[in-house]
Amino acid sequence: LTWPYGGNAGYQISSQTAVMGNPNLKPYSTNSFETGTDLSFFQNRLGLTFTFYQSNTTNQIFTVPLSSATGYASVLQNVGSLSNHGVELSINTTPIKTKSGFRWDLDFNYAKNVNKVVSLTDGVDKLFIAGFENGAIYAIPGHPFGDIVGSAYVRDGNGKLIINDNVNDPGYGMPIVSTTNKVIGNI
Repeated sequence: LTWPYGGNAGYQISSQTAVMGNPNLKPYSTNSFETGTDLSFFQNRLGLTFTFYQSNTTNQIFTVPLSSATGYASVLQNVGSLSNHGVELSINTTPIKTKSGFRWDLDFNYAKNVNKVVSLTDGVDKLFIAGFENGAIYAIPGHPFGDIVGSAYVRDGNGKLIINDNVNDPGYGMPIVSTTNKVIGNI
């Protein structure tokens, strides 16, 4: 008897066995700190709200790919540590407020969040989160969570696209695609 037999492999990855369980799985843990202030002036016609926050998450749980020889596609593991910090600023104003009840309010908001994959477990240099081969989302240590990795265009030393000038090539007149995938964005 040889495999594949009748078009079927010697093992089957199905929805019931695709992810191997892990008896050593621990709950993830997040430690966070937040501080801020709310200030109002001129009978509440000018307001300022400021918040700063910091959080660190350890034992982040992800599915990690396995060799198909195991009969499973992946295993649940505690593989990551993430950090987040940021600020939120709101300015609320009421430039016009009449005795007849007319009121004009203006609100301005600013928020910035900085996150970073601090580490992944030993032996995992990047972790596939979602997507496809040419446009996948990864967790990569030292990078923000959710880097989008895919095809990038070849550029010259000044950052300008290099255009295919081979008239016999089907890609003539189009930018040349790099042979290696790169980080091209972030979610």
